[in-house]
Amino acid sequence: MGIGLQMVFAHFALGLILRVLNRYGEAERAFRKANEILPGVIDTLRELVLCLGEQCKDSEALEFPCESVYAEPDDAGAWGNLAMCLFHCGRRADARKAIGQALKLDPQDPVHGEFLIKLPPVCGKAPGNVNST
Repeated sequence: MGIGLQMVFAHFALGLILRVLNRYGEAERAFRKANEILPGVIDTLRELVLCLGEQCKDSEALEFPCESVYAEPDDAGAWGNLAMCLFHCGRRADARKAIGQALKLDPQDPVHGEFLIKLPPVCGKAPGNVNST
């Protein structure tokens, strides 16, 4: 393993430790550094989305699952991650399409199936939410 990959691994491992400790801002910085050294690694991109989401930076996080889907269009997890991020950004119709793609790739995934069931309908208003789109 070259020095570059060792640095990626070190930043990624540090990010995981910090995320487990709920130190999301610091974890985000470690994952960003890993992504800077070796861009486009899906696991790093997923961790960035998690950290940004925990900091309520959903719109900032959106670029990373988009990058994951572009890099690995047949990865159901990447599509599921995109769906969750889109949902948190208020883009329910797009979230529904993305989770549909995740389920098309992996119809038995229980997490994606549960997300689709709980995803409010696109038309009309979701119960109890007057701001639904």
